[in-house]
Amino acid sequence: MDTYGDRDRFKALCDACRTGNTQQAMAMINQGANLHALDEYDYSPLVIASLCGHYEIVRLLLECGQWSSLCLYSALNDRIRNLLLIYGYSYYERHPLQPYAAHISSLFSRTHPQTADLTINSTVKAHKFWLAARSPYFRRELAAAPEVDSWTVSDDGCSPALDVAMQYIYLCEIGIEKGDSSGSGKSSQEFIAATSKISHQLEIKHLRQAIQEGRNRRIAQKRRTEEFVRGRKQMTEWFEESVLKHKVVTDRRKVNDICWPRSNAIFADVLLRADEEGEEEEEEDAKSEDETVERVCTIPIGPMGAASRSTSRKPSPVQSTLFPAHRAMLIRSDFFQAMFTSSFKEAQTTGSLQIISVDCTPDVLEVVLKFLYTEEVDFPPAMALDVLMVADELLIERLKAKAAIVISTLARIENPAEARKSAEQEPTNGHQDQDIDEKGCFNIYEIIRVGWLCRVRRLEEFGARHLAFHLEDFIDGKEFAELIEESAARIRNRQETDSIELLDDIRFYLSERFRLVFEDPGLRDLPEDEDHSGEHGEMVKEPSSRPSDSGESNGAAAEKEAMTSRVSPLTLETSDEMQAPAEEPEEDEFAAEAKKYRVLLRKIDQTLERLHLDA
Repeated sequence: MDTYGDRDRFKALCDACRTGNTQQAMAMINQGANLHALDEYDYSPLVIASLCGHYEIVRLLLECGQWSSLCLYSALNDRIRNLLLIYGYSYYERHPLQPYAAHISSLFSRTHPQTADLTINSTVKAHKFWLAARSPYFRRELAAAPEVDSWTVSDDGCSPALDVAMQYIYLCEIGIEKGDSSGSGKSSQEFIAATSKISHQLEIKHLRQAIQEGRNRRIAQKRRTEEFVRGRKQMTEWFEESVLKHKVVTDRRKVNDICWPRSNAIFADVLLRADEEGEEEEEEDAKSEDETVERVCTIPIGPMGAASRSTSRKPSPVQSTLFPAHRAMLIRSDFFQAMFTSSFKEAQTTGSLQIISVDCTPDVLEVVLKFLYTEEVDFPPAMALDVLMVADELLIERLKAKAAIVISTLARIENPAEARKSAEQEPTNGHQDQDIDEKGCFNIYEIIRVGWLCRVRRLEEFGARHLAFHLEDFIDGKEFAELIEESAARIRNRQETDSIELLDDIRFYLSERFRLVFEDPGLRDLPEDEDHSGEHGEMVKEPSSRPSDSGESNGAAAEKEAMTSRVSPLTLETSDEMQAPAEEPEEDEFAAEAKKYRVLLRKIDQTLERLHLDA
């Protein structure tokens, strides 16, 4: 691949980033060193420079369009870290496809695991599926001969022209200095002519323009961003036409009978399997036969309802779906990266494609594959929790974060009262749970537990906030107490003085909820006022329920005095008309909210007492 000095330029750039040689780094960048490549330790030049503390080189690489979140953790000092943050926010605003493009560019020089299946002109290693997606020429030619493993492209003796064309196809940054400096002995005009001929042959429309604009780095960066979008769009079309249209749906028992040859029309090198939810068919058939015998030997009594009719149906066979896939795209997942670089059987080359099972439904696996191939995420909220669980299992952090955003912004949370009502109606309406799922209705306790299991802080905060803002609906339930116990048990070797993380979050959001009321004009000081609270933090009760030795009139006077004492100085200084009876409903409403706040805090304490927890 790097026959013409690309590897040497990249090595020299990495050395400059380690030693702090800014002039050498600038020279290698101007000569077209690949800024997206990784060294033998999987470090990019930007990570090396930030790790070694060379501020000027870090700034130079950032100005050239580099960014990596790993640099924030490897930065040697705060000065470099602050610089990375400044560039990082604007970078992802301009380059949302950068992680995707960086992976595609890395395929051009990646040697392990070996995913390339085509050699061009005996030197360039390439991937048939990516060439078919990016070049109409390769799509036609490779479709007619999918078994070939070598190809020849005419370059008129100018080998760097082919190298540049392949870099362009793989979304790499094209070097600025070409021609004689590339070592081919060709002039710049001959190089441009050879490049134009190759771009015409491979039907790559924008290559020549990208070469001519390469010396202006600002224009070249803009052009490259446009190429990111174009490349992703081409892959999306190819993915839908080739991968999704060639998926195989079959009976679960017949999956192992399917044999895909390695030389196939869509150049797949692995099959991913996902099974529909359901029990094993053999067990269902046996159960169905027993029920049939029982029905024959008995006489039905009473009307034939929905329940009796449903038992007479034979369960449909459980289906499995096989998706043809490409290891070059699957290794975007750290799970598959580890699998294909190991000595496991899945990493071995066999005559037919190996089948790898993924523990999810076919719909969820299709979402995962679409993200790996195209960086696109499009699924209903009802699937978000399943997508998040599978993304966590496959170690796809970006997809997991996107699923968490969908849950915390679009998901509908079921109300406990509605859930109990639905459970009571379930015998007469067997599709109730399914309808709720289709609407994206989730159990808030399940969301919090998934947040703990998958280490998604966003879901933990979302769940705690929802509980706090609807605490009166949840706090008396058994599940709430069980969740508090689980949160306390998550602390290893927990001491009596340790707090409970979930309760800390609920108390924080509960104070935020009522602060919205307390911070109204004239009501700001209520939460801190303890003068008229009870022994356990209770609010003074209304006259009808509060004991009084002086009778009802004295109780009313005390209540009025208590309400007056809660009004802020700003209200006390207002005119007489501001003290008119028209303001009393607002004071009563405010007192009710304050009372509710105290009651909820007391119920939290009572829950802790029942659980024998101190937090």
